[in-house]
Amino acid sequence: KRYSPMAAHARNYHSWSWDVKDPDTIPAYDAMSCGSGTEGQYWLHWDREYAGWNAANLEVEVSVQFTSSSFSQSSFNDPYRAAYNYGFVFARHFGSL
Repeated sequence: KRYSPMAAHARNYHSWSWDVKDPDTIPAYDAMSCGSGTEGQYWLHWDREYAGWNAANLEVEVSVQFTSSSFSQSSFNDPYRAAYNYGFVFARHFGSL
C-alpha cells in the first residue's frame, strides 16, 4: 500500500535454476511452502518473497529466466515437456489455473 501512489506492477526475474538442479525435475513448491526451501536453494521461500509484493497490492509479473550456463541444452531430456511442467506447477502454485 505504501507504493500504491507510484507503482501498480512489479516484475521478478525468477531464475529456473533456483527452483531445481535439473530442468526436467518438477519443482516441489508445496515442500518449499513447508519451510524446506527449493531443490536449487535450501533457504529459498518464494511465498515469503512474493508476500510483500502481494500485500502491497502490486500486480506481480514473473519473467522466468535461464541461461546456457545454468542449464545447457544437453541437460534437457525433453525441453518442451520440461518447460510445460515447470510452467504448469509454477502457475498452479503462484497464479491461477
